[in-house]
Amino acid sequence: MVITTEIVNACRKAVEQAGSQSELSRQSGVSQQSISQICSVARQRNNISKATFLRLFPFLKQHLPDSIVGQFAPASPVSFRPVVPNQPADYILNRITEIYSRLGRAERAELLAAAEHLAEKRTDPAPVYLSPPCTEKLS
Repeated sequence: MVITTEIVNACRKAVEQAGSQSELSRQSGVSQQSISQICSVARQRNNISKATFLRLFPFLKQHLPDSIVGQFAPASPVSFRPVVPNQPADYILNRITEIYSRLGRAERAELLAAAEHLAEKRTDPAPVYLSPPCTEKLS
């Protein structure tokens, strides 16, 4: 997507709010070099990958005009029910799919970017196993 003046200005404000490009990089998972390029006037009218924009979007959205934010806003409000621990894996995966399907584009992108970021930071190469089903009644 094209880096517009609005995106450049929002990036600068997000950097200011975070305290530095390095801190925004740490929080968003976008490299400091990419943030620097996006915030640079010289980069206006150049492109930014959609994945990079979506990683930054949670930090930029309060500084962007409604016309841009609306393109990534949720389609409908989401009501959350907690996932009960110790449920079968199929139940948990179905709940995740159900919740994901009710998210708007921006929230889906934010969730996927966060999951990708966590996966990159994971140091334990062992697979993750879900707990066996709970046999106790919950009160």
